[in-house]
Formats: sequence, structure tokens, C-alpha cells
Amino acid sequence: GHLRDNESEYVHWLVGNIPGNAVSEGEDICHYFPPFPAKGTGYHRCIFILFKQDDVIDFKEDFRPSPCLSLKMRTFKTCDFYKKHEDQLTPAGLAFFQCRWDESVTRTFHNLL
Repeated sequence: GHLRDNESEYVHWLVGNIPGNAVSEGEDICHYFPPFPAKGTGYHRCIFILFKQDDVIDFKEDFRPSPCLSLKMRTFKTCDFYKKHEDQLTPAGLAFFQCRWDESVTRTFHNLL
């Protein structure tokens, strides 16, 4: 969930234009940032969505400069992203996990945010 806007999410990692299954060779559109569920807010869902693409896509409008420590810049709406690129992307996989606050989140807030 988003800390200020229930209609938005945070993008924790976004890679596009992956050749085959070589994720490390893809375009790092938004550098990885660990989950940071606030203390006392219960479980949060982190979702990984895999989109298939047949051609290279220009993601310059979606790009966030690395390391992108601004939560405002990480505000994201998956639905809007998909609507913008739906002619070039096909949903192909989904996985998720749940997490809740622990001491590592405090370190994330203090050291990264």
C-alpha cells in the first residue's frame, strides 16, 4: 500500500526490455528498493507482475533515476502503466508475498529514506 494515497502503490523494482530470461541484461527502469511496511500497519502485499513483450519498448516516461530514494518518485499505478503499454505488453505471470514491519524496516527508513 501507499502511505498517503490509497489509490496508488510504490514501485519497488521495474525492469524492461529483458532479452530472453537474462533479467540482469534488461533495462533498469526503477532500481530495486526493499519493502518498507510501516510499524503497526499489518501485512502488506508485494506483487511481482511479469509482462511479455515482443519488441523493445521506449520506457523513458517511466524511468526513475537510480537509486531513486524519493517515495514521491516511486508512486506508481500498475493499472495506468499497463494501459499506457497494453499494445506492447501481455501479462504472463504473477507472484506475491506478504510482509510486515520488522527491525530491517527501521534501518531502511533511517539509511535510505
